[in-house]
Amino acid sequence: MKPKKKSNITVFAVLTTITILTWVGFEIYQAFNKPGIVAISEEVLAPLTPSLNKTILDNMEARRFFAPLPQGGPIQ
Repeated sequence: MKPKKKSNITVFAVLTTITILTWVGFEIYQAFNKPGIVAISEEVLAPLTPSLNKTILDNMEARRFFAPLPQGGPIQ
């Protein structure tokens, strides 16, 4: 007797099952290896001041520099 060929549906079902089992296994592995609660220092948790420092903003404005495009650049 000749061995029967597997149908496309059977191959698809087997590959789908393998994919799902791999996916579930990977998710379980990630769940067990997830880091616990991380301690965050008080310095990082300190609230930010809502006021702007005008001196720093002026210094940033003074440092703004736009380089000229070379002749024959992308914009002609």
